Amino acid sequence: MPSLLVFVACERVALDQRNNGITLIGLLQGFIVTKIEPAEPVEIPLDGTATAISDLNALPIWWCAFGLWRKMAEDQGKKYTQIAEVIAPNGKVLSSTKPTEFVMDHEYHRITHHFHGFPISESGDYIVRILCGESGAELSEKARYPIGLSINKPKDSRAVLSLL
Repeated sequence: MPSLLVFVACERVALDQRNNGITLIGLLQGFIVTKIEPAEPVEIPLDGTATAISDLNALPIWWCAFGLWRKMAEDQGKKYTQIAEVIAPNGKVLSSTKPTEFVMDHEYHRITHHFHGFPISESGDYIVRILCGESGAELSEKARYPIGLSINKPKDSRAVLSLL
């Protein structure tokens, strides 16, 4: 199994066209939200490259889960499958990406999963996790990235968003 070197949730992943370098922009740490009306999150499938959560139940942001893998000697030519999930503080899986398959034929391999909307169903730590395994085999959790969310009661009819 390849070694996972980096796993983060961030606003954007930029790729330098000259040297193929990666820049991670806006690492997500957490949010403080004043929410007007609580509602249950609803997953909205997009074009197959991203997963969305309804705007009524989510912060309207685009964000990414990024993983960088390093090949081990026994990985040459093997095919792997990876998915990313968002898990609520209560343990419920709120969103899951479509499986991404990759072959470890280079020293490093990177995968960026795109999401639209960040769920705001309850206060607490939301977990973004990576599941990976050889294609055709059961996937197992390889990393977790917590993002804190605090929901405040409104003082008036306006909603407010703050970054931690």
